[in-house]
Amino acid sequence: VQRFLEVPAPVRYDIVYIDPPYDFSEIDLYECLVQLRTDGFLTDDAVFIAKKGMAENVVAPTGDDANTYLEHLRQAKVPLYV
Repeated sequence: VQRFLEVPAPVRYDIVYIDPPYDFSEIDLYECLVQLRTDGFLTDDAVFIAKKGMAENVVAPTGDDANTYLEHLRQAKVPLYV
């Protein structure tokens, strides 16, 4: 993540998704968001999505029982805004 932010923004992004390492702190995540905004990486109405590690003792479904995350959200009728 930090390596990407070291160079000037080539374009302004509408959606930014990051999947940082598990040891990436909340402070590091906040600093990335601030840098994305202040260094011109994001459009004014951009969406920032960060994947974080799963909580302990949470077991994700696997194999035939697994759904993609978006499919899970759709089935749960979670509103998605694009």
